[in-house]
Amino acid sequence: MNLNLSDPEVLELSALCSALLDGAITDAERARLEAWLAQSEAARFYYVRTLALSASLCDYANEMQSEAPDLETRIIRPPVWRWTAAVLATAAGLALAFWWPTPMSETRPGNPLAEAGNDETIARLSGARDVQWLGEKQTTGEELRAGQQLQIGAGFAEITFDSGARVTLEGPAAVVLNSAWEATLRHGTLRASVPAEAIGFRMSNPDVDVVDRGAEFTLVADARGVTEVYVQEGAVEVPPRQAGGREPVILRARQARRFAQSGASETVQRNPQVDRFIHKVALDRLTRPTAYVRWSFDEAPGGGALRAETFGAARGTYDLLLPTNAPRVPGRWNRALDCDGSFGAHAAFAGLGQRRPRTVAFWVRSPSEVQLPASGPLLAWQLQGKDPRAIEVAWNRQPTKGPLGALSTRVGRGLFVGSTPVRDGRWHHVAVVFLPKQKPEGGAQIKHYVDGRLDTVTWSHLGRKASGELADPPPTGEETLWLGQGVGADAERFRGQLDEVFLADRALTPQEIRYLMNHNAPAPLEMLAAE
Repeated sequence: MNLNLSDPEVLELSALCSALLDGAITDAERARLEAWLAQSEAARFYYVRTLALSASLCDYANEMQSEAPDLETRIIRPPVWRWTAAVLATAAGLALAFWWPTPMSETRPGNPLAEAGNDETIARLSGARDVQWLGEKQTTGEELRAGQQLQIGAGFAEITFDSGARVTLEGPAAVVLNSAWEATLRHGTLRASVPAEAIGFRMSNPDVDVVDRGAEFTLVADARGVTEVYVQEGAVEVPPRQAGGREPVILRARQARRFAQSGASETVQRNPQVDRFIHKVALDRLTRPTAYVRWSFDEAPGGGALRAETFGAARGTYDLLLPTNAPRVPGRWNRALDCDGSFGAHAAFAGLGQRRPRTVAFWVRSPSEVQLPASGPLLAWQLQGKDPRAIEVAWNRQPTKGPLGALSTRVGRGLFVGSTPVRDGRWHHVAVVFLPKQKPEGGAQIKHYVDGRLDTVTWSHLGRKASGELADPPPTGEETLWLGQGVGADAERFRGQLDEVFLADRALTPQEIRYLMNHNAPAPLEMLAAE
């Protein structure tokens, strides 16, 4: 059974499947697809895999919707003459479940990772005041894991999730951190502040679920099994607990509701604990300077070297070497580097090869018509030591490993693919946070942010087993940042535009990433301390 397709065939089949899913397929394209599926078993395997992936992503999108979208329903029926092809495609789909390489972990907003024993960090303790810990003690700035429970007897503790949602607990209280998009309040009082980038964040409780629509709200859960919801700003949605039940309750600014197992009711008098959150609580936060290096590409072409700007404690020149005629085009901020696939750039960067947390952020615009084999990584470098590994940030060119054009990051044999396409001809702000492995048997953690929003990983291979598809390039022994290409002088080149490349010496918080995106400069320490 031959299941191989050539590159041109993959490109054409991918385009036909995309047109079918978008409802934009023409009669000629439909006839071409039907004929192909009837004649090629490899095409049927590819078709089933693509539609299964689309269904999974649609299911994820439905979970993120706060209201039912108004969509035109399209029923696509296969022609009667192809019942045999349909049966074969179904059989191919069943076979697919047995031999297709399965992702090692899959995440969705509101759900923890499926992998047992995962040590993924999803939040951090960003502030505290007069806190008395019950059980495991936490320190300000400490990373928090999925499934971790925090209990306090008194005082205040602030948790910032990777999604950007921020929750302040007042003791006595207990909360379980389910994922970057969800937490469960066991008992006590909390206030949640959710920016636009974290819309969809969910606070759960035995009595009620609260889905945020970009709001500030307070939950008070007592020992009697009663939970009160108060909305200070914006709006929240309270969905029914059972399918086919009542309509979701929408609470807006200055509205409140009481929930219990017996049902929901209006609040007669505001709980006095809520009054303490009317004005934000002053907290002690851990802030420290961050070293940044930036290439803005605002200089006119010529000279062959572009001097980097440094912020914080960064030392060195970090000259970016590129062809003297490397073109510039209008960018997201002033000028941008126009990569046409014929050149790349590189800069010596001492310490870049060390295995330590760091963040790389930049603006990218990749034309939608760029063909899959024609565009290489956006940037890359190589980790040093006994086990040298390449790090490459690109957009996904493998339809079997997630949405085409979505942000992807490779760390050695590990591969992480996001859900938001960036190959659409528009400017996107991208930030990739790198965290070294927390346990010897674990893997590195990668967090993607696209346009300031945490991007859900749809496909991740942690690289614990050898994989011929992800072979590392030979070690170079150099600490070099490569822009517009992969590692090494002969690596694949990127096609598109790059602007305002920042590299920070630690994992930036969601607030810092948003500030960098909006202001094109590092966030001031005094602002982070006062938030």
